[in-house]
Amino acid sequence: MAANVLAAQHSPQGLHVGPEFAQAYVRATENLKPVFGTSGYIEIFPGSGTLANEMAMLDEGQTALILDAGYFSNILKKSVEGCGATAVLMPVPEGQPADPEAVRATLSQQKHDLLCFNVRSQLRCFLLVHLNCALC
Repeated sequence: MAANVLAAQHSPQGLHVGPEFAQAYVRATENLKPVFGTSGYIEIFPGSGTLANEMAMLDEGQTALILDAGYFSNILKKSVEGCGATAVLMPVPEGQPADPEAVRATLSQQKHDLLCFNVRSQLRCFLLVHLNCALC
């Protein structure tokens, strides 16, 4: 991992309403556009794990691919299944990033409506990507 990323993860947590956060937010959303292959708007929702669970709500018959990085992945799975949707857990080895090729292969084998990943670090964040969204 790049030294600047590690340094950022180990720095004191900033205010989510401060000017530094606003600048970082704009940089992050702009830098994510090529990652997701879009020129459209990307939204980051700062909040608790509860917020991530609430945002992962799907309709019955939809499917979420959850990259299983530990305890919170199972909570997210229960939230998705509680809506009548299907949750598929894909294991991620302890201390390792998700294998992009394995994720790509899994996504190409079956239609998924949501991709979820619990980032296991001091960041304590979730990545939720709605893959089949009318607004995307």
